[in-house]
Amino acid sequence: MILIKLKLTGVTAKGKQRIKQAGTDIWQVLTVRDKVHFEMRPGPWWFIGPVDVENETSFTRWINSKDDRDFTYEIL
Repeated sequence: MILIKLKLTGVTAKGKQRIKQAGTDIWQVLTVRDKVHFEMRPGPWWFIGPVDVENETSFTRWINSKDDRDFTYEIL
């Protein structure tokens, strides 16, 4: 799997808070799926986690790579 690193920007209060809690805006893509069970919008969906953060699994989340409600991103 190719490692994709992202610089996240929160566009909602929820997104901004998630970045603040993780302590970094640099995240990496851990898994890619076309569909997720909690959302009907098409993917691809990326399961992401913060880079170089102890206990990174506490902050993992799914984002829609085309149209996420809480984040925008830049691929690094």
